[in-house]
Amino acid sequence: MDKVRITLLVDNQAAMPGLQTEHGLSFWIQRDADTVLFDTGASGAWAANAQTLGLPTDTIQHLVLSHGHRDHTGGIPEALQASPEARIYMHPKTLMPRYSLHPGMGPRPLGLPSASWKALTPYSDALRWSTAPMRLARDMGITGPILRRHPQESSSGPFFLDPEGRQTDPLEDDQALWIQTPEGLVIVLGCAHAGVANTLDHIREITGESRIRAVIGGIHLAKADQERLEFTAERIREAGVQEVQACHCTGESVALSMGYGWMRAGGSWET
Repeated sequence: MDKVRITLLVDNQAAMPGLQTEHGLSFWIQRDADTVLFDTGASGAWAANAQTLGLPTDTIQHLVLSHGHRDHTGGIPEALQASPEARIYMHPKTLMPRYSLHPGMGPRPLGLPSASWKALTPYSDALRWSTAPMRLARDMGITGPILRRHPQESSSGPFFLDPEGRQTDPLEDDQALWIQTPEGLVIVLGCAHAGVANTLDHIREITGESRIRAVIGGIHLAKADQERLEFTAERIREAGVQEVQACHCTGESVALSMGYGWMRAGGSWET
């Protein structure tokens, strides 16, 4: 089995000087000859950080978008400029307009920035619509839409499909990436808007693998209530997850209180 190395390219915090930070998420996933850019952060910061870290951005074979929020899709222009031959994987609803509405504030657009829309337009032939589970390479794939069995898990935010807040956004485009290793599955999350328990169940079902070596990424627990935190922790324990490395929307204090690791931009995980 080939070695797997996952590097957090951009997030709110950095593990070393000289790296850009932002409210965004992007992972560089390397498994032997397979290179995946999983999400692109909110801007081109991921590309600047990749260069600082010595990662060859012109070797990206697969660009996977976990969902359509702009803190995960803002760096698409830089990704396609660096690797114009990369295949692009996303759900059709990634392109939908969406908004957040907080009390006392007006609607804030959350969908793809206009520059990302413009950059994607010439690449229609490279798009792979992930309306079902898909394989990227040997022993590596994406979930497509995640079956939501656990009503305790919601999309975790004041997210809407219209600026008036009449239509709740269920974030049906949310998806995750999985890699099969000899020790079990390595699962990479964007924000896990479908819920981490739902995501783990879905991946074990589509892969037929029950062992989970690691869960890496955002778990959107920063503002979760105690009941949700306890449910999530219990489901992760029941799933036998050997290791959790959280970042982004999980909330550092939440992650550490649950006994999980915490990743910063520039940090890597490998097996």
